[in-house]
Amino acid sequence: MGLHIYAPLWDLPDKHSRQSPWRNLSQEQTILQLFACPNAAVAPLRRCFDGGCDEGVYLCADPVYLHPDRHCLRLFDAPHLAIELAEAAAVVQGLNQLYRAEGWQFSAPTAERWYLQLTDLPKISTYSLSEVKGDDLRHWLPKGQECLFWQQRWNEIQMFLHQHPVNDQRQARGLKPINSLWFWGAGRLPDKPPPSHWTAVFAADALSLGLAQWQGLPYQTIDMDRILQTAPNSPALLWIDLSYRDRVFVQNLLAHSVATTVIDGQRRLSWPPSRWQQWRQTLRGFL
Repeated sequence: MGLHIYAPLWDLPDKHSRQSPWRNLSQEQTILQLFACPNAAVAPLRRCFDGGCDEGVYLCADPVYLHPDRHCLRLFDAPHLAIELAEAAAVVQGLNQLYRAEGWQFSAPTAERWYLQLTDLPKISTYSLSEVKGDDLRHWLPKGQECLFWQQRWNEIQMFLHQHPVNDQRQARGLKPINSLWFWGAGRLPDKPPPSHWTAVFAADALSLGLAQWQGLPYQTIDMDRILQTAPNSPALLWIDLSYRDRVFVQNLLAHSVATTVIDGQRRLSWPPSRWQQWRQTLRGFL
């Protein structure tokens, strides 16, 4: 059945991108749609890949750098910070001591993706890092019944981080400090996985890989040889995040003629060779 490729085409300089029915969805919302669980919480599903699936209440508590701009405060996520795992562990240890009385449990299974385990669901609505990064934070602050409580905790954590020795050491080395956390994606795992169309998943992001693990699907981080071996015989999902880190992979993909179905929004399009060639040329122009 071939390889089903999903790429966020609205990131490309192509007239077709403006017609996508998913144009206004975040990257995470799009991935949840592709796995048939659009209302699921991101944090526990992403954590399935990072630390295993369990029934707790989790919140993404990702390390970020807040940069004061002329008229606003902008957020830059962990890939811009070159955080070491030892630094993450030291900060998390201090946060757990700070909030021990409240029963909060921070963890950093990776240097870039941190979590907060709670006893109850927070009564706030939040925004994902893919929506917020690089933008003015005033448009993306949490909303809801407990927004003032979480705003207070957010400020406390920023004060804690400002004084932490890890940030003193980072700045002495010319690195940006970890001066805040971004809370988002709270919830529990759904009761059971929905039936999946996919028989395998290739991706580079933790949410897609966590969803595959939760649904019991074979998965691989993006690897050219594996994809070319698997694509002709199984309906496998390939999620291409057209970020700078994946451009080398996309260039390698374009060098091969792989029979594909490209998923664009809510439509599944079996493109003829001429249209696939046009998409390849569009990608080349982007790269």
